[in-house]
Amino acid sequence: SMAGFDDIRRHLEVFWENGAQNHLAFGSDFDGAEMPPCLHGGLADVPALWEYLCRHNYPQELLKTLFFGNARRFFAGHL
Repeated sequence: SMAGFDDIRRHLEVFWENGAQNHLAFGSDFDGAEMPPCLHGGLADVPALWEYLCRHNYPQELLKTLFFGNARRFFAGHL
């Protein structure tokens, strides 16, 4: 079967169960990577992923770190 938002959520759970809350960040090479069908629209599909995760009752602060906070902190420390 093709990967969907449920699959992404299950992967996130494994990372978070192993303490990756302050390390895991979304990012993609939308113009070169093979994306799952749920993200074939590229960046235009990211808000739908956010809404999907919100509907599963993840704290917004956790989602903010996942979607941009961890990446921002990483790049701020390496530029």
